[in-house]
Amino acid sequence: MKTYIASAVTILYIVIGTFIFGVLAIFFSFLKSKRLAYLMARMWAKGFLKAAGVKVAKIQEEPLLKDGLYIYMANHKSLFDIPALLATLPSNALFLAKHTLFNIPIFGRALYSLGFVPVDRSNKYKKVKSFKLALLKLNEKKSLVIFPEETRSEGRLLPFKEGGFRLAKKAGVPIVPVSIIGSDKIVQKGSFFIKPGEILVIYSKPVYPDKEVNYIKKIVRERISSYLGEVN
Repeated sequence: MKTYIASAVTILYIVIGTFIFGVLAIFFSFLKSKRLAYLMARMWAKGFLKAAGVKVAKIQEEPLLKDGLYIYMANHKSLFDIPALLATLPSNALFLAKHTLFNIPIFGRALYSLGFVPVDRSNKYKKVKSFKLALLKLNEKKSLVIFPEETRSEGRLLPFKEGGFRLAKKAGVPIVPVSIIGSDKIVQKGSFFIKPGEILVIYSKPVYPDKEVNYIKKIVRERISSYLGEVN
């Protein structure tokens, strides 16, 4: 019964809450107040989690600068990963998200207003365009959130793509590995049924991009997988 109630309440929140906070984010962005616009995104995320009966805990291996410039890289198993990250990120950060999300009324416009980066991997030209836009955001001293698997996984971590690591190396920005635990127990890929529970988000110490891309990728993957109980 709890699953059905949580699912119904969450769907209702997605419709109403997304509209309200989306409009507010757009409004504050129009007023050139990005911080208030981002605050709306954080409030939306916390409301989303509360509506679903999900508690989120955060652990940091070491303190991260509140206004520091980072690329956060996280595993991705559930649609609850994004609100869990928004609710716990040590600093404001822009997400790299599928370009199709930006076509959703209100929600998509809010993503644009926040400065989130649409990613279209349908061809080489569009991938390069997304890379350049992400690099521009880093040059503007805006942190990013990237899912290196580039899609939601089921079970073990999928192979990490190189794009985010090449981006970190080119911009000289440290990577913070993020392990999200328990989100797949809340809702499984392809399902709409939500089971109240707990999510743990662990922020590892930064990895500096001063080595070759493959080595950096290996270290980041090891730090994420170690908390997930996986051995590579």
